[in-house]
Amino acid sequence: MELRVFDPEMDLVAIIDSFISLIWTDRYCGFGDFELHTAVSYEALTYLKLDNYVLTDASDTMMIIETWNITTDPDNGNVLIVTGRSLESVLDRRIVMSRIYETGSLQNGIYNILNDTTISPIDPSRKIVELDFALSSDQLVTDLTMDSYFYGENVYEIIEAYCSANNIGFKVEYVDTGDKVKSMLFKLYAGVDRSYSQSSNSFVVFSPNFENIKNTAYLESKKALKTVTDVVGVQNDAGGYFEQIVESDDTITGLNRRELYSDAGDILKTDPDGLPISDADYNVLLQQRGILNLNDNRYIITFDGQIEMGILYEYRKDFFIGDIVQLANEYGIETPVRITEMIQSDGPTGHTIYPTFKSI
Repeated sequence: MELRVFDPEMDLVAIIDSFISLIWTDRYCGFGDFELHTAVSYEALTYLKLDNYVLTDASDTMMIIETWNITTDPDNGNVLIVTGRSLESVLDRRIVMSRIYETGSLQNGIYNILNDTTISPIDPSRKIVELDFALSSDQLVTDLTMDSYFYGENVYEIIEAYCSANNIGFKVEYVDTGDKVKSMLFKLYAGVDRSYSQSSNSFVVFSPNFENIKNTAYLESKKALKTVTDVVGVQNDAGGYFEQIVESDDTITGLNRRELYSDAGDILKTDPDGLPISDADYNVLLQQRGILNLNDNRYIITFDGQIEMGILYEYRKDFFIGDIVQLANEYGIETPVRITEMIQSDGPTGHTIYPTFKSI
């Protein structure tokens, strides 16, 4: 992999094609990160500065340098360790500072949150001039809805939670506009289904039979699973509390019923203007909180494996982060899975690609 380094004005300041090791991770629903190990030099310290940006030819994701550390070793040489996160992490710098009640389109709701906190906030000091929003026309995105109240939450955490719950991804892309303005573009997107469960797209299959995957690891766990949550909100006029029971499946009983308590006392029974909302509308907000909490306590199936480079398929040509592919191992376990994470590394052993798959 080759690294290009940009300063905060997005001017190219260095190209790095020699280093000790590099780990580069892209994620479908969340920020990616990187870790670079390179020999220490005065030159490297001049361009690998905090708040500079890095790109690699093996990914479309731009990262922000956030941390670096120098380790000295007389025997093995001095090493500069540089780490950072992708552009999505800029959303972690804002919170919802005024009451927002979003109902209807999920995409419109996320747009309104970003508009109020980063794109066009009332307080000009909160504005991120580089950030803009690209509306998706994909029905897998436009059909999604939300009904929630926000106040005080971290913007990144809101978006990550709702995208994760709805199996869609989000990204902030670097766009070279020439004038360096509006160069970070936020997008919601859904990966393409390339598994055996569809017939519209070419199949992408990773299997020992095709000799294009090795070192697989299959995990299945119900340890954290919860199927029912009792969501408790603020006090009502009768002296009790608003409660909402949310179930992933109302037919689950007995030992299969796994209960969770959800404290929703932070959800006020007023709209953004401070006016009271109806009990029915408030219960919808409690229900949405319950759905998100159940989503954080799911039945887990993960299926990982190291891809063999150059056999049948090429990453970023035949398949992409967020796509659904077919995965099999030598014991006959086969299922459609979504690529939620892609780890690429360069080091003494060469270039490797290691995806993380999530069962559909």
